[in-house]
Amino acid sequence: RKIAEQNGALAAVSEHWLKGGDGAIELAEAVIEACNETNNFKFLYELETPLRKRIELIA
Repeated sequence: RKIAEQNGALAAVSEHWLKGGDGAIELAEAVIEACNETNNFKFLYELETPLRKRIELIA
């Protein structure tokens, strides 16, 4: 976690298996933060591309 944060990555510890929902709050907050960051995401294909072609492009 420390190394990830030092290199600019978001990091969260999820202890949902131990604490139930309360153990996943840190992870949920990190996901929200990541989703709100500006990004340059682009699909590898047009959204109208047939499924088989999408798989070929990705694989």
